[in-house]
Amino acid sequence: MTQSREVIPFAFDWRRPIEDEARRLAAAVDLALTARNASQQPVRILAHSMGGLVARTMVLEKPDTWARMMARDGARFVMLGTPNAGSWSPMQTMSGDDNFGNALAAFGSLFDNIGSREVMAGMPGFLQLQAALLDPTFGLDRSETWQKLAA
Repeated sequence: MTQSREVIPFAFDWRRPIEDEARRLAAAVDLALTARNASQQPVRILAHSMGGLVARTMVLEKPDTWARMMARDGARFVMLGTPNAGSWSPMQTMSGDDNFGNALAAFGSLFDNIGSREVMAGMPGFLQLQAALLDPTFGLDRSETWQKLAA
C-alpha cells in the first residue's frame, strides 16, 4: 500500500496570542501549498481543541492564504473539540477552582499559589480562551470585574 497523505504536525504555543500563532500557521499552510503547486494536491487542516481557534483565526488574519487553500479541490478544515464559544477553564484556573492550577501550585511550581496564577494571567492565548469574555452581562472585559473576583 502506498502512502497517499502527508501529515505535517503544527505545534502552536497556547500561551501566546492566538493571532500570532494563526499567522505562523498561515506561513506553514503557504509552504505546504507551494510544495504542492505541481500536483495541485489540497491541504487539509485537522484541528483539535484550541488548534481549531488558531485555524479559525488564520482565516481572519490571513484571508489570502485561506482563499488559496480552499481554492484547491479537496481542501478541508475539520475541528474536533474546539471551544468555539470559549471555555470556562481560564476562569476556573485564575480563581483557584481547578485541578491544573492547583497541581501546578502544589507540585513543582517555582511560585506559590498566587504567583503561579499571576504567571498564567500573563499568557494572552490562555486568557483569550475565556468564555463570554466580551459578553457585557458578565463584564469580564473590565479590570474592575477581575479585581472584585480576586477579592
